[in-house]
Amino acid sequence: MKKTFKVVVDCDDVLFDCNGYAVTKLNREKEYAYKKEDITAWGELGCGLDERLIYFRDPVFVRDMPVLPKAREFIQALSRRAEIFIATSVAAECAGERVSSIIRNFPEINPENILIGTRKDMLKADMLLDDCPDHIRSAEVTYPVLFRQPWNLSVSGVISTTTYREFLTLVDMVQKPEPEMDPMSPVVLVGPSGAGKNRVATALEETGRYRRVMGYTTNAGSRAFYRCVSWEQFHYKRNDFVETSSYMGEMYGTCREDVESVFREGRIPLLVMDINGAVNMRLEYGARIIFVSAGKEECIRDILSRGLPLEETIRRISSIDGEMKNETLCDMTVSGTGFRVSSLEKTP
Repeated sequence: MKKTFKVVVDCDDVLFDCNGYAVTKLNREKEYAYKKEDITAWGELGCGLDERLIYFRDPVFVRDMPVLPKAREFIQALSRRAEIFIATSVAAECAGERVSSIIRNFPEINPENILIGTRKDMLKADMLLDDCPDHIRSAEVTYPVLFRQPWNLSVSGVISTTTYREFLTLVDMVQKPEPEMDPMSPVVLVGPSGAGKNRVATALEETGRYRRVMGYTTNAGSRAFYRCVSWEQFHYKRNDFVETSSYMGEMYGTCREDVESVFREGRIPLLVMDINGAVNMRLEYGARIIFVSAGKEECIRDILSRGLPLEETIRRISSIDGEMKNETLCDMTVSGTGFRVSSLEKTP
């Protein structure tokens, strides 16, 4: 019998607009002018926004909390792919209203699959979608996925999505790892820092069939392959990007026109990015996602040789194990040290 694919979904700020509704209510009652984007960290912030936290223990607030846009459609689509479990850490006095709201708004979910509690590290499933970084780090599920919100934008080294469509694409990638590929589809190289992604990219470019797509970043200290722009310029261009991601507090993005220009040349767009950017490229262009593999010691040695700031060095090394787990999401694996173009390039 085929094993049922199980997905655990958080409630607050994943399906329901908890913080957005709380900020709106707080502004109305106290005549503040806060925005949800002002919530830049988990927990208390040391400002007036902390007053919203009292709402989270109010059953009426939980009852009236609105559903996020497209959340219902998301659950409908996900229910056709997996068995859904809801895990919510709502206050005990609000549990009844929370369960009633879930049943009312998401009839596709079996009421027996609604779990109340904070110990999400005890859950066993194939995937988890949650906006809390601690839940993602401690999860025992196969693929924990962070749902991006203003308070977790600085978190890196984890699989993340900013939209429901991206998460559904991830679900499809996990369940159908070998889709039919157009030979001219963009190629995205992913893998741990130090694995040799740039070496592989250079070898592919030298064939003349591929051209690397330059990215944009707010990181003024970034190396080659990026155009450095200000935060204001990045925000202004946000609608031009096919994907964006955050790493160590800096933004990175790929411009749709830069990808299209490679197609017009009759060549294959080549990109080096994390798994989150790769998911967007799969969603938009049906990209082939190639995992570049190397031993952990090789990766660490390469990272240490770069002379990076200590904090960045630590983050890159600490993320190696997590990034290696992404191999199962990719279409194929190549060696970062002994790469041969013939292992990837096939004449259509």
